[in-house]
Amino acid sequence: MTLLPVVARELRVASRRASSYWGRALAALVALSVFAWFFVFENHGSSTRLGQSLFGVTATLAYVFAALAGVLFSADSISREKREGTLGLLFLTDLRGVDVALGKLTASSLAAVYGLLAVVPILGICLLLGGVSGAEYFRVIVVLGSVLLTSLAIGLFASTQAQDSVRAVALAFGLVALWQFGAPITLGLAELMLRGAGDELEPMLGLTPIFAFRNAFDDGYRRHPVRFLGSLAVCALLGPLLAAFASWRLPRIWQIGESNVRRGFGPWLRRLRFPTAESWQRYRSAVLALHPVAWLSGRHWLRRWLVWAWLAGAGVVFVVLGLLSGNHNWWDLPPLMLLSLFLHALLKFWAALEAPRQFFADRRSGALELLLTTPADGLDLVRGNRLALHRQFFWPAIAVATYEVFIALRQVLEHPNEGDNDLFLVFISVRLATLFLDLHAITWLGMWTGLSAQGNRTSVFVVLKVLVLPWAVMFVVVPTVGTLFARHSNSSLNWAMITLLGWLALTVVNNFIWLLPAKRGLRTRFRDVATGQRAVRAKGDEMQAGA
Repeated sequence: MTLLPVVARELRVASRRASSYWGRALAALVALSVFAWFFVFENHGSSTRLGQSLFGVTATLAYVFAALAGVLFSADSISREKREGTLGLLFLTDLRGVDVALGKLTASSLAAVYGLLAVVPILGICLLLGGVSGAEYFRVIVVLGSVLLTSLAIGLFASTQAQDSVRAVALAFGLVALWQFGAPITLGLAELMLRGAGDELEPMLGLTPIFAFRNAFDDGYRRHPVRFLGSLAVCALLGPLLAAFASWRLPRIWQIGESNVRRGFGPWLRRLRFPTAESWQRYRSAVLALHPVAWLSGRHWLRRWLVWAWLAGAGVVFVVLGLLSGNHNWWDLPPLMLLSLFLHALLKFWAALEAPRQFFADRRSGALELLLTTPADGLDLVRGNRLALHRQFFWPAIAVATYEVFIALRQVLEHPNEGDNDLFLVFISVRLATLFLDLHAITWLGMWTGLSAQGNRTSVFVVLKVLVLPWAVMFVVVPTVGTLFARHSNSSLNWAMITLLGWLALTVVNNFIWLLPAKRGLRTRFRDVATGQRAVRAKGDEMQAGA
């Protein structure tokens, strides 16, 4: 008998996936790019200083990747089985919960583990450059590995609590954020409300892995060796506990009884929103009159209001923290812009989660083929899905844009004589333009990715192409152009203005690079892709060429 048969099977499947090999190559390429960037632009003649800087930045990027691994890789592992109805089939065999849980965790985590292992040799280069001790290197690697495994366990746990992929990913992200920032935020609130309580509650920081990562470096470890070990132990124990809970819960969640459907917070909200059958029928008729496919994509009424709830919640938390702090600087420009950055990121990442969802789920379930047997064609389905996304994100985007305009007017009216007002207005204008340009590109690229992608990480592809790629390009271009600008350009030029306009131009070019093929594919090849005819034709052409 094979020990953990699902693990063995998933490892064999993962060994045949191209992403298992390309993912680690990409991770090593990113780490090497960071190394090259520092070597070119931060090389001040001291290898020790270069090694310390490179080690700190690369380790921080690896930490962010490890912390988000559960959201990116394991959050949809169990929920996908529940959506497809195959979870119950697994338990018709003699498999146990631990077999299925570890198998799914192995399958989803292999790419993440490979990616982190690819970065380890790059960190080892810093040992050769100097400025980094062997013990420091070892501690950082241990913390990164512990954070990665715990994050994957959090994603597995979130996947057992939800069936929809968006809900599973959102829950995993919320749990990871609570795990990372819950203790510091609690400590900050306690310090604001209970003056002088910070010293007594400071050991709470050991509950967050950020504390272990910060003190893994030599300077922090010398000050708090015991707290470092305690924080690392908490992080290392949390992962196995969550994995064990998921293993225990798995055999109990594949059967959903009628009593389970009618209970919970979601059904209570539905009864509150639609107290009578007539109110539900009025809502249904209004959306159906807009477009039948818009009803199919946006019939879950709560998704639309969740966006507003998060935006309003962020604003309320910001105001409450400002009032509790009693600090007049809280209402100055930097905190207001920090809230603006959060709102922009929230909208864009949420849109990237929602845009591929409907087409991806319908294609996997076969619903798209059924829809295409009706008088509706591909353009009708695209138009309906766009209307559903428009209803969900357009007015929240308008609200965020209004907040940006408020910040700009406040700055100009309170400081009319500052010389940087023109630059600030250009900055706000560029941010507003990129907000709507990115949302537009995310909508089209997300629909095309959900229709055509073979894997279940459609949202990851959209985020990487539309949101991450421009920042990566700017990371390389801005220092290069800045160095040339400082050496050879006329000092009368405004480098900040050029950077802002360059960022806008880069966003427009990048969005059009992905937007135009997505539009063309949705308009001309929708039926072939949705029914799988494209793959059949490609296989036929390959067989003909071989013959």
